[in-house]
Amino acid sequence: MDRIVSGLFKIFILLFLITWLLYSLFHVTSPPPREATAVAPRTTLPPPLDASTQPVPAPPNQRIVPVVNTPVDQTAPILKADHEQIAFEIQGAQAQGSELQLRMAAVNNGPDRMIELSSYPWTKALIYDAAGNVFRPAKIRVANVEASDLTRAMLISGVATPVVLTFTVPTVRGKPDITKIRLFELNATLYDTTQARNNSFGQPIGEIHAAFRNFDVEALSK
Repeated sequence: MDRIVSGLFKIFILLFLITWLLYSLFHVTSPPPREATAVAPRTTLPPPLDASTQPVPAPPNQRIVPVVNTPVDQTAPILKADHEQIAFEIQGAQAQGSELQLRMAAVNNGPDRMIELSSYPWTKALIYDAAGNVFRPAKIRVANVEASDLTRAMLISGVATPVVLTFTVPTVRGKPDITKIRLFELNATLYDTTQARNNSFGQPIGEIHAAFRNFDVEALSK
């Protein structure tokens, strides 16, 4: 009986060893589960262009076109100017002997104001002849107000007010030696009616810087 039990035990041990050996030789270890990989985003391509579709041209580069200043004709007559709602117009220039009178009209298209004209050199009420000689007025008259240094007079709204500037010019054999005014610079200051009434001329309400060109001087015989 002991032999039978011992034989069965040995057979059991032998089968166990054979089973373990076969398991070790033929068992394939399954790979570990793969980690979830990130899915790359898919780029959607545009549909192919039709052969009849024209490609859209790229916008042209914008260029800054320089502004070309039109040259001013320095020989053309300039007889009118508008400044501070006042229209100035040259009426003519006449010379007799050494005296030259330049006449103009000033129409005030704004409110009533006082104009101040000066014959002082720094005020720039000047004329230039064809040779470049410069002359300043000996006296200035606005309507019936005349002075040899500083002339102040009212410009009434809508009224054409005469302005006369008198210059002393050189003569040749008793005749004025000037036939054309190439440039007439007219600078003036403006004051309101309150300043005019109170004789308060410290701060003008406006300034005029007008230029007129190329008009003839009529010579008058004595």
